[in-house]
Amino acid sequence: MNLVKNACRFALIAAIGIFSLTSCSGDADERDAKAATSSLINENKSIVAFGHVSIGELLTKLDYKHIPKVNAIVSAELSTWEKGIDLSKPVYYAVQAPFAKDGTPDAVYGIINVKDQAALLDKFTSMGYAMEKTGEISYFNEDDVTVGVRNKLAIVISRKAPYDGKAMIEKAFKETEGDESKGKLEDILKQKGDIVAGISIERLYGTSNTSLSALPEASKQELQKMVADGYIQTVVSFKRGEVTINSKNMFSALLKDRLFFKEDNQATVLKKLGSGNAYMGISANMDMRKFDSFITQFAPDAKDKIGDMVGEMGSMGLAMMGDNALSKVFSGQLGLVAVGDPSVEGMIPEFNFFLGLGSEGDFLVDMFKGYAMMGGMQQQGTAYVMGGMAIDPRKDGIYGYTVNKGTGGLKIPAFAKDFGKKPFSMFVDLGRINLDSFELSNGQEVLTIMESLVINADEDGAEVILKSKDGSTNILKQIGAFYAQMGMDRVDALEASM
Repeated sequence: MNLVKNACRFALIAAIGIFSLTSCSGDADERDAKAATSSLINENKSIVAFGHVSIGELLTKLDYKHIPKVNAIVSAELSTWEKGIDLSKPVYYAVQAPFAKDGTPDAVYGIINVKDQAALLDKFTSMGYAMEKTGEISYFNEDDVTVGVRNKLAIVISRKAPYDGKAMIEKAFKETEGDESKGKLEDILKQKGDIVAGISIERLYGTSNTSLSALPEASKQELQKMVADGYIQTVVSFKRGEVTINSKNMFSALLKDRLFFKEDNQATVLKKLGSGNAYMGISANMDMRKFDSFITQFAPDAKDKIGDMVGEMGSMGLAMMGDNALSKVFSGQLGLVAVGDPSVEGMIPEFNFFLGLGSEGDFLVDMFKGYAMMGGMQQQGTAYVMGGMAIDPRKDGIYGYTVNKGTGGLKIPAFAKDFGKKPFSMFVDLGRINLDSFELSNGQEVLTIMESLVINADEDGAEVILKSKDGSTNILKQIGAFYAQMGMDRVDALEASM
C-alpha cells in the first residue's frame, strides 16, 4: 500500500513540476518580441497599426559589405549592436492613435529581441545615456524617445515631448504580459516578408476625430458593424530584379458588400482610349450607384467636395438631380494613357483619355460645350480643339486626345496585361522614358535604374510590382549601390571644386 501511495505522490509531484515548467516557459519576462507585441496590441486598444521589419534580412539583401566606404562605417557600428540585439529575428513595431492633423501618431513602439542584456546596456552607456532602474527595467529617456530593457526584451517608445517616459515604459512592459492576440491580428504578425504591416480599420475608425463622428447614430452603428474585426495586411518583399508590395483586405462580408469596386474582364476602356504605343496608363472602374450610396450615408462632405470640383453650375445641376445624382452623370469608367515616343527630347507628351458618362451625362456635355465656346476653343466636327488638345464630348463619355494622334489600335505593354480590367490599375514603362530629361532630385534619381511599375487593386487588396533593368541581382542591392555611387560622385565633385 505504501508503494502505491508513494507512486501516486511521485506522479502528482511530477505532474505539478511539468506543469510549472511549461508555465514558466511562457513567462512574460521571457517572451520574444513577436509574443510581446501580440500582447501589447491586445492590451492597448489605441494601437491601430503594427508589423515587423526583418533588418538582418534587409542588410543581407542590401549586401552592404560590398559597397565601398559604407562597409567600413556600417560593419563597425553593426557589430557592437549585434552583441546585444538579435538581428536574425524581425524588429516589431506598433503605432498608437489618435493622429495629429499633420499625420503624426500619438506614439510609436519598437519591440526588439535582446541577445545579451549586459552588452546592450553597455552600448547605451558608451553612447552617453544615463541608465536608470525601475523594478527589473533598465531605461533612459532622451527628448521624445524612451528606451527600456528587461531580460530578453527591449522596447523603444517615441512620443512628442513632454511625457513621463518612466511611467510609459513601465506600462508598455506590463502590457506585454497579458494575453496574446488571436485571429486575423495573429495571422498578420505571423506573415513572412522583409516588411510586414497591418492596419486595424476598426480601431482606426474608433480613434478618429473626423467628420465620421458627426454621422447620424444609425449610420455610426452600421459603420461599426462593417469595420468590425477588419484589417489591411501588407507585405513588402525585395527580390531578384523586383520589389513586390502585396496588400490583402481582411474585411467583413458587410463591408465588402458595400464596396463600390467593379471588375471589367473585357477591359472595355481600351477601345475608348484611341491609338498609339502606351508607356503609361491609369484606369478605374466603379459601381457608381454603390459609390453614390456609400458617400451619401458615410461621407456627405465628400459629395460636397465633388460638387465644388465641377463648379457652381455643376454643383447646382447635381443638386437638382436629387438622389443618386453622381451615378446619373458618371458611369464609373475612367482611363488615361500616355502614348508616342517619350524618349524624344522636347517632345510634347501625347495622351488619350476617356471619362464615362451615365444616363444623364448630357448635363455635363452641355456644360462643357458652353465653357468651350466661351474659352475660344475651335470646333472640328464633334470635337473642340485648343493648343494641340482635342476634347470630344459624346453620348457615352468625354473623349480626349492630342491632335496629332497615331493610327491603328492601342498597344499596352505585355507586363500590364490586366490594365483596364481591375477596379484600379496603373502602369509605367520606365525603360522607355528618358528620365534624365525630368531633372529628378531628392533621391528620385534611382528611378533611372528601374524598368517598369504596375499597380492593380480590387476589393480583395492590391499588388504593386516595381522591376529594375537588371534582373540578375536583388533590387535592394541595386538601390544601395546606386545611392552609394551617387554619394561618392557628390563627394568627388565637391573635392574637385575646392
